[in-house]
Amino acid sequence: MKISITFSLVLLSAASVISKNCNSANYQCEGKNWSGLTCCEAGYKCKKIDEWYSKCVLSSSKDKIEKEKDNTMKMKPITIWTIGDSTVSSFNDSYYYPRYGYGTQIGKYMNKNVVINNLAISGESSKSFTERKNYQTLLSSMKAGDYLTISFGHNDQKQDKKRFTNPNGDYTVTGSFANSLYESYIKIAMEKGVHVILATPIVRRPNKGHWTDVKLHITEEKDGYEGGDYPQVIRNLGIKELGIPEISDYVIDAKAPTMEESLIANPNYHRKTNKK
Repeated sequence: MKISITFSLVLLSAASVISKNCNSANYQCEGKNWSGLTCCEAGYKCKKIDEWYSKCVLSSSKDKIEKEKDNTMKMKPITIWTIGDSTVSSFNDSYYYPRYGYGTQIGKYMNKNVVINNLAISGESSKSFTERKNYQTLLSSMKAGDYLTISFGHNDQKQDKKRFTNPNGDYTVTGSFANSLYESYIKIAMEKGVHVILATPIVRRPNKGHWTDVKLHITEEKDGYEGGDYPQVIRNLGIKELGIPEISDYVIDAKAPTMEESLIANPNYHRKTNKK
């Protein structure tokens, strides 16, 4: 730590000296037979006036934009795969204001060098998703250097055989939520050299500003289906059980809001009713 700090200070000092030894605003910096300094102080660039004379002028914001654009073009493209349920997927309905999962929006926070491939499907769990075509697309398409964001748990708690995974047991226990995530996604991605990002399931929105355990994906045993804490499974899996930096550094914990929030009805949506 001391070495890196000292190194940074040296660089800053060197930059300061170089800046002071460069030409000031409007001073000559280049030209035919010119033997003086050819650099300009910070914030200025050397602009050619004619073959005999160039001077230091203020760099424009356009120059900075073009430079950033060039740097972006030189960067290696990054691909982010997002998989999950309705909290991540896209929708084509008009129920409430346009619905969309976060997988449809994260591209707005990235530069043009990042490609988002959102394969999430509404209603799926980590178990049922493996039976969909999108799962095969993921397996055949993700490659080394890509990122994979996994966001399940919302429907893994559903009490039906096609979707339920047990919130009890670690990633070595067959049938557990942790095992489903590890065997079907994490293990495969890591073998391909893909960076894994685990996200706890987003809470279910309550009708009133009070979140019960079930809204937080913490369930109780019912009808033969065991209960447990699904978000905690992901925290344990990424940070404690596997203990792999590539995973534990990327655990997104979506906890419940602390203030009351309410749904806003879409005035353009009219629920169909059966006329008697």
